[in-house]
Amino acid sequence: MTDESVRRESLAQVLGGRQGAIDASIPPVAFVVGWLVSGRSIGWGAGAAIAVAAALAVFRITRGGKARAVVVSVAAVAVAALIALHTGRAEDFFLLQLLSNVASALAWAASIVVRWPLLGVVV
Repeated sequence: MTDESVRRESLAQVLGGRQGAIDASIPPVAFVVGWLVSGRSIGWGAGAAIAVAAALAVFRITRGGKARAVVVSVAAVAVAALIALHTGRAEDFFLLQLLSNVASALAWAASIVVRWPLLGVVV
């Protein structure tokens, strides 16, 4: 086996790198813009976020992006929009990401407590 066939992806590559961070930021911005422009309509904000997420998905697929990552990101935006629509509170659009960050922080902290830090596992 050659070095190239065994080459591993870095954590940044797995997470999508700079482009992944930008792509993850655009649908929430679209939600806020749609919500504000429409006179604080959660429906319009959710529609804007889903439309932008779908457009990004098409763009990423045509550029050779990983289909699974694209589907997961669109699904996450759709679930966030449904949560906001169901509760009637625009700020709940961000609830899924907030809970995900809390779970991640708890997992990292727990791994330190049990003396098996996830950072070492990842690296």
